Amino acid sequence: MYEDGRHSIEILDQLAATRGALDAVALLVLDEFTASAQNASPTPRTLNWQSRT
Repeated sequence: MYEDGRHSIEILDQLAATRGALDAVALLVLDEFTASAQNASPTPRTLNWQSRT
């Protein structure tokens, strides 16, 4: 992105979106792990994905 001449704010925005997606996946993995450790079914979660264009 930087080589394409994009502005720094656009790069930071994309990095923040990627970080948010990774955090959401981490929560899902943790939820499934703790549910399996307790021998229970995982709590259903929905992810709030915001499309950015």
